[in-house]
Amino acid sequence: MATVSAPGKILWMGGYSIIEPNNIGFVTSIDKRVYAEATALPFPHIELKNNQLDIDCKGVYKNNKIVLKDETEQKKATFIRDAVQFALNYLEQRGVKLHGVSVKTKSDAAFSIDAAKSGLGSSAAVTVATVGAVLSLHGIDLINKKEIEALHKIAQYSHCTSQGKAGSGFDVASSTYGSIRYSRYSPELIKMSLSQAIGSKWDYSITPINLPSFFYAVVANIPNNSTSTTQMIAKVKEFKEKNKAEYTKMISELNEYNQKAIKCLEILQAQRSEEKLAEFEKWFDSARGILKTLGEKSGIEIESNEMTQLIEESKKHGAFTASLPGAGGGDSIAGLCLSQTDAFKLKSFWSKSGLELLDISIDNTGFKVETSVLKRP
Repeated sequence: MATVSAPGKILWMGGYSIIEPNNIGFVTSIDKRVYAEATALPFPHIELKNNQLDIDCKGVYKNNKIVLKDETEQKKATFIRDAVQFALNYLEQRGVKLHGVSVKTKSDAAFSIDAAKSGLGSSAAVTVATVGAVLSLHGIDLINKKEIEALHKIAQYSHCTSQGKAGSGFDVASSTYGSIRYSRYSPELIKMSLSQAIGSKWDYSITPINLPSFFYAVVANIPNNSTSTTQMIAKVKEFKEKNKAEYTKMISELNEYNQKAIKCLEILQAQRSEEKLAEFEKWFDSARGILKTLGEKSGIEIESNEMTQLIEESKKHGAFTASLPGAGGGDSIAGLCLSQTDAFKLKSFWSKSGLELLDISIDNTGFKVETSVLKRP
């Protein structure tokens, strides 16, 4: 038996710009995790289980594919099935003798509120954890840097296949490596076969950066304010195609502000400085302003006037700064506070404003091999 876990994430900087090559983002991992437990079965039998999502599938691994007996289960089990399948593909290519596999996944409670809408990255975390559990069950040493890199590539490949598209990959990278500065890989890598992709040098950039310890993160859902990230990205893409020069200029400026803000964070990791804090706030808010304008020009509300007012009011009630994480839109809001007292003030303000607080804090740790049997509900 092998039990592993991978964290959810919050994208603080890099929304929309991180989709483009060479642009950077800052993403933190959180203390809420997805757990995967893999147990050996007689080959080629496969079992996939998740009680929270009512998944209980059986099938076989045949001709490099997992074939489930009940086709109606295919959609619900897509991310788990693909992760197991590509992990087995990789092991087979390495000449590892395969076991049949039973995989059981469970998520911490914060994911079950509405993980996708909260931007916690549940699909990325379950993919990383599932790939890791299957590799670990087959004796792969996931403390080894090269093996973790292989896990990361398999998870990126699998996650893109499950989604039907090549995303920027920051969520999978954070679920693997924790809190990081990240720039994307070339989408062409995902168009290769798995063996070609794993054997290739990927052009992503991943640098571990912890959120400075004096920051306290507060996150909340905004009820009755649902948006579609896919539709929002499509609208921005439409604006890009019609206004390439203007779009390029805006994204370049946005990336510049993000770079400056992240540079401040790197300095603040070592030592708190009021001057660098002020700089960070300046560039962080400047990037927010560009995103708001990008939304207006694209015909979507990346940050509506109502949300801008909520953010400004939050700053008067404990937040050092705040934003709508990821692609924005107003499904959730995240704030950074400079003390526990300020964090309590912000939580109180958001609760009174009708927001649904999430029990989340920053934990800069990525993928982990767990030493005890999975016991979470």
